[in-house]
This record gives sequence, C-alpha cells and structure tokens, in this order.
Amino acid sequence: MTNTFYFQHSHIFVILLSSQFSVSLPLCSEIVIKINVSYLGYIYAVNGLVVVIGQYPLIKLFSRFGDIITFMAGALFYALGYFIVAFSTNVIDLMLDMVIITIGENLTTPTINTVISKMVSHEKTGRYMGFNSMFNSIGRAFGPSIGTYIMYTFHYNGIITWSLIATFGIFQYLQ
Repeated sequence: MTNTFYFQHSHIFVILLSSQFSVSLPLCSEIVIKINVSYLGYIYAVNGLVVVIGQYPLIKLFSRFGDIITFMAGALFYALGYFIVAFSTNVIDLMLDMVIITIGENLTTPTINTVISKMVSHEKTGRYMGFNSMFNSIGRAFGPSIGTYIMYTFHYNGIITWSLIATFGIFQYLQ
C-alpha cells in the first residue's frame, strides 16, 4: 500500500501542473501574449477535440508500455506543453501547445484510476480512490495560486515562469 500512497502523492504534482489550464494559461495568454480573450474559447476547443479524438488511440498506443510508463509519459507531455508556452507568441502557437498539453491529459487522467485499482486490494479500492480525489482537489485548489504567484514573482518572464511550472511534471522523477 505504500507504493499506492507514494504514487498518489507524486500525482499531486501532475495535478498542480494540469491546473495551470484554468488560470495561469489564460492570464499569460491575455497579459503576456496579448491575445483577445475571445480567442481562449478556440484554445479550449482544441482541448476538447484532442480529448474526443485522441484519448482512445493514445491509450491504446501506450497500453503496451504499462500504466506507470503511460502516466509518466503523460506527465512529460504536460511539462513539455506548458514549457513551450514560454515561446508562444500568438493564438495558433497556444493552440499547438494545447495539443501537447491535452496529450498529457489523455495519458494521465484515465490511467491514474487504473493504476490505483491495480495496486490495492479490492476491499481498499474505494479508500484509495478517495485519497486520489483528495489529492486531486488539493492540486486543483493550489495549482492556479502557485502558477500565478510564480508568474507575478518573475514579472511574467516566460522562460522562467513556464520552466518552473513545468518542473511539476518532472518532479515525480526527482523523488
């Protein structure tokens, strides 16, 4: 059961990263890249399309590598997607970033529940799914605050800001 707790604990960093989707990315888009707010809908539409079109083929493609490798690959896609936001200059760049970010989402989101259910006994699955939900909520609560704090602290410097934020996706490899 310790491996499950460790996996869920490291999963919080991926959630911290994925939650930049809701506040930090739109703030950067408007303040730094200076896109019109109305274009954010197009960026989020790309997310929806990539989820609908890409989730099943990606999971199928990665199934031969196992769940943990699939999850870790997803974390790396998240990190890469958010890192390259630092180099984005327009809405098209952000849409391409969103494709990479959403690949990370497609690989991590369905995989986490599978990993947890395989790691614990049938009797404790509900308890560990509850822990997962708790870590997910904590990450979603603090992620946007941490991301905007980093942006503000480094005066919206793209390379510093998005490098630090992307670090959440690789943090699990450093533990």
